[in-house]
Amino acid sequence: MFSCEPLVTPGSRYYNYAAGALARSSLLCLQCIGLFTYLPGYQLARRSYDSFLLEVILDGELEGESDGRPFRAVRGNAVLLDCYRPHRYASATGWQALWLHFDGPGARGYYDWITRPGGPVLAPENFEELHRSLAGLFQQFDNGPIPGEGQMAREIAGALGLLLDPPETPPGSGGLDRVLRTINENLHWELSVRQLAEQAHFSEYHFIRLFRSQVGMTPRQYIITARMERARHLLKTTDLPLETISEQVGYTSDSVFCTQFKRRYGVTPTEYRQT
Repeated sequence: MFSCEPLVTPGSRYYNYAAGALARSSLLCLQCIGLFTYLPGYQLARRSYDSFLLEVILDGELEGESDGRPFRAVRGNAVLLDCYRPHRYASATGWQALWLHFDGPGARGYYDWITRPGGPVLAPENFEELHRSLAGLFQQFDNGPIPGEGQMAREIAGALGLLLDPPETPPGSGGLDRVLRTINENLHWELSVRQLAEQAHFSEYHFIRLFRSQVGMTPRQYIITARMERARHLLKTTDLPLETISEQVGYTSDSVFCTQFKRRYGVTPTEYRQT
């Protein structure tokens, strides 16, 4: 379909798609995909639009605001917006973009992970690969036949996957990756926050702040979570006695382990194993 929007060139095209109920409940779903050239002066503002928007900026520049955070994007950037929240964008010079509105059960998780380091504007080193990924999906709508819902979900996930590890990550993020591996490989040991901070080359204060901002919990909370997840796995997949499981996840006292487990899951380890 050709766009009828003001200040969008007449040759700009888009395609809508209505996913079935099963796909909407299970998969990433395409709602609309388009290739637009926006003329100088174009602007759009919405309080809410039930989807997430991925734009690949092919030329020009735009400025906007997403949930109260201003942003500016130029050629070579990708923009990922949560359209459930207030957003707007405009340009005095115009821009060209290949864009995709999508939603689904995992959409918010992708959005939160991709935008967590620095907001909605990304500068992917693999920009051309991202462009080819969305262009290939657009061309299937352009030339037919329309891909199946499973294939569309894979294509959308593939495009988002190219943005999962942006090159511009906060200082120290690489050190945090090493710390997370250390924790998960040594759940049977009592690792202090000071030891972990030294591994990441930070003071304890800055390490805790960085860890919480990137992981969403404190180092101690993460250690407990990792221990409990390991314990749940062992309880369901082995016949190991509670004493052994307790030791393998870093507890020298069975009673402390059982108390911690019940506090988190509402049942004792023995009751969990029997469910």
